[in-house]
Amino acid sequence: MRRTVRLVGVGFAIVVGMATWANAQSKASPLEGAWTIQQITYARPPANPPNKPTGLILFVGNHYSNQHVNDSSRPPFGEGGAAKATADQLRAVWGGVTSNGGTFTVSGNTIRFVATVAKNPALMAAGAWGESTFTLYGDTPLLTATRNNNGPEANPQTLRLTRAK
Repeated sequence: MRRTVRLVGVGFAIVVGMATWANAQSKASPLEGAWTIQQITYARPPANPPNKPTGLILFVGNHYSNQHVNDSSRPPFGEGGAAKATADQLRAVWGGVTSNGGTFTVSGNTIRFVATVAKNPALMAAGAWGESTFTLYGDTPLLTATRNNNGPEANPQTLRLTRAK
């Protein structure tokens, strides 16, 4: 009788432990949802600082999408559009555009991104990843790039986001 009770108790403990583990694995990230970019800052001012940045970052399940521009007042292409633009015009319009998406994992206050598709081909290379730390202030997270597969970020970028409405 005692042996049966012990086995039932051990079995129950295993089931409860597995259920707790499964629940923790499936818990949504605190970043889940749609976020708009309010501000982009750097540890040291870059040569071309952001001017009226705008964009949208989505976190759904373990996937993300990051689409933003550092300068929402970019000049339009001249007559003929991109097909007739000079190299300088192309850089002025597309240089400050960030576009990538893929998967992410969260561990504590660190988020690791692995791009599946990106404007920058280096982000899609085998073994490429980027990490940021994040801090939540209500509905205002700050994401600061800390390192990537090449090492620490030379001039960390911080994004201040607000929940999209």
